[in-house]
Amino acid sequence: MKKLLVLLFLSIQAVLYSQNSFRLDYSKFATYEDGKWTSIQQGNHTFVFNSDSNSDIKWYNSVGVKASYRRISGTSTSSIDGYTYQITKFIDSAGNEAYIQLFDNVGWLVLIYPSSEFKIQFYP
Repeated sequence: MKKLLVLLFLSIQAVLYSQNSFRLDYSKFATYEDGKWTSIQQGNHTFVFNSDSNSDIKWYNSVGVKASYRRISGTSTSSIDGYTYQITKFIDSAGNEAYIQLFDNVGWLVLIYPSSEFKIQFYP
């Protein structure tokens, strides 16, 4: 009976804490550096959200390089200029802190590196 209760408890936990993995594809991007945005460029990029039990993100860029972002905070929701977004803090494979900001209505994604004031904004 004790084993059955433990199994039931673990099953409930798995259901409650599981996240569905999903991907977003982008075909354009612009970068922000030295206080200004570049023009929008073409380039295919794919982000896979909730790629594991920690809700990490994997980024596959247009030249085939894969980057991993380990989630280190919860997700908060806010808005700017009427656009609602979700933002989460991550750490990349080199140990740099980054934020991923996902705009709900328009589908934009912004990758922000606050220590270097560098950003990449992706457009569908």
